[in-house]
Amino acid sequence: MAETPKSPTDAVENPFPSKARAADLDENGYLFHRFEPLEFTGTAWSYFKIYFINIFLTLLTLGLYVPWARVRRRRYFYSNTRILGDGIDYLATGFDLLKGWLMVLAGLACFYALPFFDFGFAYAEAIFLVAVLFAYPWAMNKSLQFNARNIVWRDVRFTWHGSYWGVAANLFIAPLVGLLTLGLLLPLASRMMRHYIAKNYSFGSKRFEVTTNLWDFYKAGLKTVMLCLGIAFMIIMPLDLIYVNANSTLEQLDMNSHQFWIITIFVLQLLIVGLFLVTTSFYRAQTRNLMTNGLRLDNNIRFRSELSGLRLAWIVLQNAVLIVFSFSLLLPWAHVRYYRYLTENTYIRPYNDMTQFVDDEINAGHSIGDAVSEAAGLEIAL
Repeated sequence: MAETPKSPTDAVENPFPSKARAADLDENGYLFHRFEPLEFTGTAWSYFKIYFINIFLTLLTLGLYVPWARVRRRRYFYSNTRILGDGIDYLATGFDLLKGWLMVLAGLACFYALPFFDFGFAYAEAIFLVAVLFAYPWAMNKSLQFNARNIVWRDVRFTWHGSYWGVAANLFIAPLVGLLTLGLLLPLASRMMRHYIAKNYSFGSKRFEVTTNLWDFYKAGLKTVMLCLGIAFMIIMPLDLIYVNANSTLEQLDMNSHQFWIITIFVLQLLIVGLFLVTTSFYRAQTRNLMTNGLRLDNNIRFRSELSGLRLAWIVLQNAVLIVFSFSLLLPWAHVRYYRYLTENTYIRPYNDMTQFVDDEINAGHSIGDAVSEAAGLEIAL
């Protein structure tokens, strides 16, 4: 009989020794399996070439190349995302996305053609916008379904099980109510959104499950509010000093009051945009961690996210500044940098026999061939 390990870490090495929780241990107190980080093997230079070829061909074709450009972008990021050593396949083609793209173009053409008709343009515009609002959940649901069917890992596809009313309630109405309540219900809306997305995906025949605490989302919201107030205070104090000493400041800068206040308002707008980017990125990181850490697949496969809200906010803010000052030339670098940080701070604790698990799903009929036959869906990006 094999000798029993003397401690939990003797069974399997723990990559998070200071963060081990009871849920990571089996009934005997030993670690069930180690968490493996996801990898991203892409580089800014390789994506830079794809990005600018996409722009060139989009301009050359007057926008018709957009579906193919989107496919090339997704394939690049998915194929360079390694889960347990294997990349993700994206099966869609530009022709698959073309149907949805043509529908969007047709809708825009109808909207801009409305003024040429005899009936009142204001009424027609209102009817059109209401129709778009009702169509939005349908388009989002179809797009989620389309993309899931075309994402494959180890020859097993993903599936989206959402519905029109589910998407409308959880991904459209819930965040709207959260905003209308001045943020009081925003943590609840965030939890509803992330739960709905997680629970309606499946890998092969196995559905994802997620368990989180609502109070944790409110704590994330409270941290975000405190961060927002702290940054706002640091912004207001210098502006208040400038306002009090406006006359002396005008003399030093040799400008009239009109020029001074135009510049002041412009700087204030930039600071507000920066504050928005920082706080939303911080909150996104916090809620992503909560959802990912509570995610399960087949009861045994678990996930973990170790994003730092401040680090993600700093990356987003830096990216925005560099994109503006480089006239978008550094946009590919910013995309790769952001995606790499998200990927490499996400972990998976695999099943004991992952190969057998994948083989069972392929034998159950959820293989790559199945995905190709059912991929004739519709993606609409509004």
